[in-house]
Amino acid sequence: METLNEFTMNKSNIVQSPKDCILPAVITRVDKGLLQEFLGNNIDLTKWSNLDAPFLLIHFETKFEDRVIGGTDRIAFYEQPLSGTNLGKALEKYGSLNIGTEIKVIFDGKGFSSIVLE
Repeated sequence: METLNEFTMNKSNIVQSPKDCILPAVITRVDKGLLQEFLGNNIDLTKWSNLDAPFLLIHFETKFEDRVIGGTDRIAFYEQPLSGTNLGKALEKYGSLNIGTEIKVIFDGKGFSSIVLE
């Protein structure tokens, strides 16, 4: 596993981010764990009331301007998802959330992505 000391980021690593668009993507990995495991180190955990709730972290790749870019989205996990939940909506729309499943992702005005559920 690489550490921050072994990894160098500089201006040449920046790529243009998609903004205000929906792109086709494919799921490359799905991790199941607790929400607190997927939030990262710099997040204020006091804002979250469900840190021990099970979640899926869905990794995907999409193509934008001749580059393959990756992203992630979190969805609350339920053994028996109801149709109104985000997991239920995702399963109704895409059929499954397995590696290789084709999905659509939306990029907001800041370039952050999420899976299209509606």
